[in-house]
Amino acid sequence: MAQALRNGTSTEQRADWFGRSRANQILSQIPPDVLAELLDNAALVFLRRGDRLDRLFSRGSVIFPLSGVFGGVLETEDGECIQPVFVGSEGVIGGMRALHGMPFFLSFKVRLPGEALVVPATVLRRIASEAPALRLSMARATDRSYRLAAQHAVCARFHALSIRCCAWLSLIHLQTEDDIIPITHEELAEVVGATRPAVSAALSLLTQEGLVHSIRRGAIRLIDPKRVAEYACSCWTTSGPATVEWERHAVRQ
Repeated sequence: MAQALRNGTSTEQRADWFGRSRANQILSQIPPDVLAELLDNAALVFLRRGDRLDRLFSRGSVIFPLSGVFGGVLETEDGECIQPVFVGSEGVIGGMRALHGMPFFLSFKVRLPGEALVVPATVLRRIASEAPALRLSMARATDRSYRLAAQHAVCARFHALSIRCCAWLSLIHLQTEDDIIPITHEELAEVVGATRPAVSAALSLLTQEGLVHSIRRGAIRLIDPKRVAEYACSCWTTSGPATVEWERHAVRQ
């Protein structure tokens, strides 16, 4: 459900929004006055797993995730999907399209539920025109997405499917710290760019190794999260939304 700041909003609620918005890496790097102006024109939404952003928001919306993970997918004419990009609290969805008219060729699905701030593109463009820190931060986030897409292609070419499955499961585990990962075999196939039967076969091998277990439709349990992380490649954890949390996790270890 969307909430919006309006005239008369309490000081406490504005302070709450201000603090929560800093969870987004881009918004945390801009001056307080610029952030305040964005918040005055933003809506706070909670997005559920499986939501399609292109169906919920107009093409004139810019989305700053505060939590959760959002997968950018490409769909073929026969309905098959592959996810070359994912965005979390380090990034923005629709930012470069708003600023520079760049084509928006991905459809975004909510992989892990979370909150986001939604700002009209016209508002963002006006504010960013006088805020170089905001433009620079958004450009860096876009560059990260391009690097991630390229890394995804390399990963698909050189790493075994079971390793790629472990990479995504480990990434979600770092975000949630829950051993039960809410994902179907079909969704995991979209993420790693494989067929559902191939993913099921890969998970069967991981089950035999004592790493994971499909406990019900739509969920996979990590029996040994540490071994799953060790088995995974680092392709997706070095340039995506888990980067900061991955580093924090490493420090804790």
